Amino acid sequence: MNQGYVSSDDGARLFFQQVGDGPSLVVIPNALFMFDDFSRLAAANRTLVFIDWRNRGHSETLTDPALWQRGIHHDVDDLDVVRRYFGASQISVIAHSYSCISAALYAMKYPTQAARIVQMGPMEPFTGTEYPEHLKWADAGLAQFHADMQLLMATFNPAEIHE
Repeated sequence: MNQGYVSSDDGARLFFQQVGDGPSLVVIPNALFMFDDFSRLAAANRTLVFIDWRNRGHSETLTDPALWQRGIHHDVDDLDVVRRYFGASQISVIAHSYSCISAALYAMKYPTQAARIVQMGPMEPFTGTEYPEHLKWADAGLAQFHADMQLLMATFNPAEIHE
C-alpha cells in the first residue's frame, strides 16, 4: 500500500491510499470509511486509489473559503486531478451516497475520462418528490439525524477545525 497527498490545481492537498498497480485506475472517495471494505478489490488488472475529499477525512484542513466555496464542483475537478496524478487516461469511480453526485457530474464534465461509474446508495435525484409510505425510509432516527445536522451546520466554522 502506498499513501500520501495529491495537490489539486488550486493547492488543496487530498489524502490518498493506493492498493495495487494494475493499468485500470479505480478511484473510491471517502478513504476514511471505504478503505477497509473495498481494498480487497485490488487485482492484477487494476489499481485502487482511495481519496478523502478536500477538507474532509485525512485530507488537509482548509481555512481559505476560496478552497471550498465551489462545493461539489471542487470534488468533480479533484477526481480529474487524481486521474492525472496517477497517469491514467480514464478512471472508474465507485461512489457511495453524496459522492455519487460527484461521480455522475464527473462523467458529465469529463465523458472521455470516465470509464465506469458505480453508485451505491445514491442520493435521491429529485429532492421534492413525495413517495408512497411503503417506499420511504423515514423514521424517528432519520428525523433526529436531520435535526442534529441542522444544529451542527448552524454552528460550523471550518477555521476552528484542528487536526
